[in-house]
Amino acid sequence: MHPRVSYDVVFGDGSHLPSDVVECCRRIHDENSVNIPWQEGGMMIVDNLFVMHGRRAYKAPRKILVSHCE
Repeated sequence: MHPRVSYDVVFGDGSHLPSDVVECCRRIHDENSVNIPWQEGGMMIVDNLFVMHGRRAYKAPRKILVSHCE
């Protein structure tokens, strides 16, 4: 599990989600997360329509190239 970072989580109208709902979402996220071991020269392609993705802490150096396509 990763360290907890404070986030301001709100609905589209700006009202805050109850803290127990936010914690439930974090728990579900943690239970369904997969760590990918990076290797030198490695590349990953992520389909934003099928997966939620993010980044955990890492040790530099690391080079990320991003391309947005339709």
